[in-house]
Amino acid sequence: MQHPLSYPQPHPHPHFLIMMEKALAWVSAIGLLAAAYPFLKELYQYLMWRLYEIFIQHQHLF
Repeated sequence: MQHPLSYPQPHPHPHFLIMMEKALAWVSAIGLLAAAYPFLKELYQYLMWRLYEIFIQHQHLF
């Protein structure tokens, strides 16, 4: 049989919860970015190469 506690239980401060939620969001975003970095780098290099090829092909227009 459980007895009701005679004193109030401690609760985390609401601002603390908000800050922890923001910190978790930042950590998640940075983690996802770090995981996607090789793919994003590859994509960036591909797009730059395509732009370079297009520029070379149409150089006479500039």
